[in-house]
Amino acid sequence: MLKGLGNVIAIELKLAVRDPMAAFFALAFPVVILWVKMRNGGTLPGGLPVIDAVVPMLSVFVVGLASLVVLPATLAQYRERHVLKRLRATPASSTMIFGAQWAAHMLLAVLGTASPLNSTSRAPKPPHASIMISSR
Repeated sequence: MLKGLGNVIAIELKLAVRDPMAAFFALAFPVVILWVKMRNGGTLPGGLPVIDAVVPMLSVFVVGLASLVVLPATLAQYRERHVLKRLRATPASSTMIFGAQWAAHMLLAVLGTASPLNSTSRAPKPPHASIMISSR
């Protein structure tokens, strides 16, 4: 059962990455938005760097997009193309397909969330960070 689920998750992940909308909005869009926001630089009114507000916002955006937009759209496409009806003739249950869809889209969301975090680790540190550390 678990081997079959792993195979179905791998196939669903391949299909999700091949979908241009899902791949772009899960993997590339957060990095593009982060780049646009960081070009302006600056700090927020409380002195908080912009990046400290943008990265959590992008994380929530990617997870919400994967779970509330892309996953239902993919399942609707499956229904429209009669994929779910054809799956009745296979040993795979609909629960397995829906679980694999969920796992594949959540993995895309994790990768999409990790991409801006990885970008911020290479970003230059603000000058006030060293002052805060040395004042302790």
